[in-house]
Amino acid sequence: MGANLVQLRYRGKDIAVRLEAEAGLSLWVDGCLRKQRPVADRVYLWTNIELEWEEHHYVEVYFHGETGGMKITANGNTLHDTQTGSG
Repeated sequence: MGANLVQLRYRGKDIAVRLEAEAGLSLWVDGCLRKQRPVADRVYLWTNIELEWEEHHYVEVYFHGETGGMKITANGNTLHDTQTGSG
């Protein structure tokens, strides 16, 4: 499987999703591991990030192991989507 990485910047935060054979799928915010799960047919990761003035945004990652498709959203807005080719 090798290591794959999706990196993006959202509202001043560095968000990374890493896929590794041994570690599975992991979600990082500003260099800190927030969630990690073994790879399966469907994997869901999530975290809450605090922005300025105690504003909170919910970051979600949806991964489909069979197709390798991944979607990353923040408060329901798509940031990255390899399922549809955007991002």
